[in-house]
Order: sequence, then C-alpha cells, then structure tokens
Amino acid sequence: MALSAWIALVDVPPERGCTTFLPGTQHRTGLRPQDLHHEEDLFTMDPSLRWIPRVTVPLRAGDCTFHSGYTGHMALPNRTDQARFAHVTIYMDEAARYSGTEHVVTDPLGLAAGERLDGDSFPRPWD
Repeated sequence: MALSAWIALVDVPPERGCTTFLPGTQHRTGLRPQDLHHEEDLFTMDPSLRWIPRVTVPLRAGDCTFHSGYTGHMALPNRTDQARFAHVTIYMDEAARYSGTEHVVTDPLGLAAGERLDGDSFPRPWD
C-alpha cells in the first residue's frame, strides 16, 4: 500500500486547483488503478463515486496532505492564470515490486514485471 504526501509550493485555493478527496474509497475493493490521463476514468469504473460527498482541501504554500494510494482523489481545474506548483512524494513498502501495470510514474522507466522498485526514481530515505 502506498501513502502519498502532496506538498503545496504555492498557495492552492480551490480556483487554483487544490485536491479533492473521496473519503472512504480506500476501503473499496475490486477497482483497478485509475488512469490518470483520463479525468473521468474513476467515475467510469464506478459511476456511484460521482455522487459521494467530497472533501476539498485548499492549501497554503508549505501545507501538506497525506492520503492512502487507494483513496479516490483528483485536482480541481486551475481556473487562474497562475501555475499550481506542488511536490508529491509517494511512500511504499521497501519490498514493493513492479506489477507490470501501466502507470504515469513507471511507464518511462522500462521496468519488467516483478522487478524491485529501486534506483534514483525510488530513493530510500535511510540509505
């Protein structure tokens, strides 16, 4: 299981595209990983998710949110002329292996299924 830290590097109010979470979705089973290239993908997988209450979290520069990798979430559209800058760090078990499933983070790395997630893209903070 992964834990994501989303750190705002600038103020991110709703109109600048802050993150919205779908509480409780981390307990759902049977959903495939969300295709982050298609904003409607989560709701295509499970249309009922469109109607559950959401929590939108505006952040000031330096604020941070943490969420389970299984929590449904999305960024609101940036409706301003200012860029939204953030840093995301994903924490996972040291024994995690690449499943072979396409993902925006792993796609360009040329990994083979079963390979350990290691190297510069997956640093260990204690090394």
